[in-house]
Amino acid sequence: MTSTPDPDWHLQEWMAYFRKRQAALVNELGWNKSRANMVFHGKQPYQRAVVNEISSWLGIEPFELLMPVAEALALRQLRSAAQAIAAGQPMAMSAEPRNAFDPAPPRAPRR
Repeated sequence: MTSTPDPDWHLQEWMAYFRKRQAALVNELGWNKSRANMVFHGKQPYQRAVVNEISSWLGIEPFELLMPVAEALALRQLRSAAQAIAAGQPMAMSAEPRNAFDPAPPRAPRR
C-alpha cells in the first residue's frame, strides 16, 4: 500500500489564494503546457529557478511557497508585530478580516 507524500511545496494553494489557474503559468509566464502541468501537479521536483520565478510572479517570498498560505500569512503578521514593537509603535488591532485565511475575532454577545 502506497501513500501520497506531502507536497514539497504549496504551489496549488498559493495559486488558489491569488485566484490563478494552471493556465496562467502558460499565459502569464510563457511556459509550455507540459511544463505547467508537471510543475502544477508536482510531477517534477521543484528547482530554485522555478521557485524564484513563480514567487516573483505571485509577489511573495520564495520560502513562502514551501509553506501553507495560512502559515506564511501568520508569519508575516508576526514579523510586522515584532517590527512595530521594536520601533516602539503600537499595533492597531483590526476587527475586520484581512483575507480569507485571517478571520475576524469573535464578537461579544449582545445583551
